Amino acid sequence: MPAWYREQVGRWVACVFEDVESRPSRLWHIEEVVSETASAVASESGPSDVIIVCQHGMNRSGLMSGLLLKAVGFAGHDAVSRIMERRPGSLSNLTFRQILLRGV
Repeated sequence: MPAWYREQVGRWVACVFEDVESRPSRLWHIEEVVSETASAVASESGPSDVIIVCQHGMNRSGLMSGLLLKAVGFAGHDAVSRIMERRPGSLSNLTFRQILLRGV
């Protein structure tokens, strides 16, 4: 993400991981970022928008978005359905999809 863009946002959190058909090796870090974001969203002074990006906006951002939706109360299948409906072709990484459906 370009520095000029990061300067415009209220908070920037990097959570880099590969889009491969296996459990992310740093899943604990992903969970920490999601938990922190869910807490911020739930607070009265929390952000009105959360933007999650990855290179293609399909699998890694889909996993992060799904985990965040689950953290704020959505069932796994509802999170997956919403993401795939709004971003056709997303969550083609079956491992990421299963993490959302079956849990971490």
